Amino acid sequence: MDKQFFKPKDKECIRCGKTLSVKRFSLHSRSKDGRQSMCKACHKEYAREWYLKNREKVLERTHKYKRTEKGRLVAIKSVRKYQSSERGQAYVKAYKKTTEARRKNAQQQQEKFPEKYECRKALTNSIVRGEIKKRNICEICYAQPTHCHHDDYTKPFDFVELCSKCHGFIHRKYQLT
Repeated sequence: MDKQFFKPKDKECIRCGKTLSVKRFSLHSRSKDGRQSMCKACHKEYAREWYLKNREKVLERTHKYKRTEKGRLVAIKSVRKYQSSERGQAYVKAYKKTTEARRKNAQQQQEKFPEKYECRKALTNSIVRGEIKKRNICEICYAQPTHCHHDDYTKPFDFVELCSKCHGFIHRKYQLT
């Protein structure tokens, strides 16, 4: 029987057993009636279950593909397509604007409070070089991650590790800069 003459209006899903309109079944060129045997909702559920069962294999295959030349070219093409879209251009524009604003604000803070800047720079460089090891645990509530709070900016290595909540509380309570 030819596909163009065999077009039922309803079809039964092999998974849930419900009789539904053929519009609720995805197209499938190899089947007799041109539609999948599972309804779209059941197929979505089946695909999700299969992915969760085979997640590691899927991720490994995806990573392997992305490391190939073809995979890299497809990724580059995808990024370029997004960046040329209206939404992508709006994102890039907003990102540049916020990045520029942060850079400008950091420059203003550096000029306004040079002792803070020098203190933070000295401490950061010491941490990066491995001379000082941060515990990364708040000394008040034991939360993570932490900031370094200085009571005196002339002593860069005399600091207290605080989470952002406790650090803000200390600054609001004592009105420190």
